[in-house]
Amino acid sequence: MSLEFIDVLLINWLQPAANYTKIEYNLSKIVHWVLIIATVIMPISGFIMSGAGGYGVSMFGLEFVAANFDPVAKKAIAHNVALAGFMSSTHAPMLFGL
Repeated sequence: MSLEFIDVLLINWLQPAANYTKIEYNLSKIVHWVLIIATVIMPISGFIMSGAGGYGVSMFGLEFVAANFDPVAKKAIAHNVALAGFMSSTHAPMLFGL
């Protein structure tokens, strides 16, 4: 990591654009971090949800998790039903955070 990145992340992060009250400043920090965390969690949970659900995951022509389809029923067979369900319940609420 570059020193500039560390400086921005730890020291000069979220400098106020004007004079705000303390509660407005703290609320803006909270909302900003919620958005950052949701932006990171949403694609990761979608990746895991699709892979565990049997739909497979490929990106840029590389297959990370193979699809698991039943050729007769034309339905995906989950690799791990519990993990796919948990990631689905994690993935959906992130939409409201974004």
